[in-house]
Amino acid sequence: MSYNRKGMSGGRLNGKGTFNAAILPGENHAYPDATWPEREKIILRHTHFALGLMWFLQNDESVSPAKREGYRRIGLPLDEYIDNNNLPYELYVREARRIIGRHVFTQHDNMLAKGLGRTPVHGDSIAFTDWSMDSHDCTMDRRPGYAYDGKLILTEESRPAHIPYRALLPQGVDNLLVPVCLSSTHVAWGAVRLEPVWMQVGEAAGLAAVLARKHKTTPGNLDADLLVRTLVANQHHVSFFNSLLTAANEKGGSLTAAAQYFATKGFFADYNVNDDQPLRLATARAWAAALCDVPKASWDGTGFAHKIAGTEAAAGSAVTFQEWTSLLGSKEAADGGDLLVTRGMALQMLYGRLMSLDGRGRL
Repeated sequence: MSYNRKGMSGGRLNGKGTFNAAILPGENHAYPDATWPEREKIILRHTHFALGLMWFLQNDESVSPAKREGYRRIGLPLDEYIDNNNLPYELYVREARRIIGRHVFTQHDNMLAKGLGRTPVHGDSIAFTDWSMDSHDCTMDRRPGYAYDGKLILTEESRPAHIPYRALLPQGVDNLLVPVCLSSTHVAWGAVRLEPVWMQVGEAAGLAAVLARKHKTTPGNLDADLLVRTLVANQHHVSFFNSLLTAANEKGGSLTAAAQYFATKGFFADYNVNDDQPLRLATARAWAAALCDVPKASWDGTGFAHKIAGTEAAAGSAVTFQEWTSLLGSKEAADGGDLLVTRGMALQMLYGRLMSLDGRGRL
């Protein structure tokens, strides 16, 4: 057969790397529902193909002498998996069975929302993607003008995306969390399947289980807003930003937690917090008016992000501290009332007010 992915390289960091070329389109389709004996046959077929391709690159005359010589300097790690013929113990399963959850994560979740500079907003986001949606060959079929059937690398179309807690919850089952085989389409799965995402959703699932037990409920009936607030209070990131708010954290501030939480509510029309910029009146009014409603499950974060995009386009005057506390309904006189409020200051005050209204945020 014609095989186009011919290559092998050594690692630059420690002299080791992965041989990510042993792809047999279509021959893995039976794996998800196969019995273990059947799976062992599929694994053996892929093992033989990988070793055969390695030998081919090192020895076949269709490969140039210079490349053959280079490939012969690369081989199996003699100091690893020594009890398994220097081969990894498990086959890398990129994609297999997944649940159909209360939310199915699709490519639309991983692409810019129309009219916004970010992907759709999910109020129950417990992790985020930052990899492009990609798919390797699905079958050996070929289409005119294109060599691969099912291969796509959506680098330009993909953007960091919220992964909602609902994607971990199967339909019709309240007492089960599925952080790895979560609910996603094939195309969107390319952005989900990375180890950093597994670490995020795994930690979130563990915390959800703890909270469910603590509050005498099930994961399926757990207050998702409580989970999000607890995650961000414990320095877990649920949203992507172009800049990390490390300066605020070094000073012991709560800006990162506030920005992470309010990003899940649509307080930003893109991936920029602009925490050092002055807060403008139209945005201040929208933020303040939304405070009591954002914890509700019915809150439309994407719709609110569209509203914020409009307020920021309108600009308006910078808000003073006295004006801001008035919008928040503070009955106390504001010291330094003419001081201009930055967006970062406003977010921290909003977050503090939210936590004081319902002091749930840390175990």
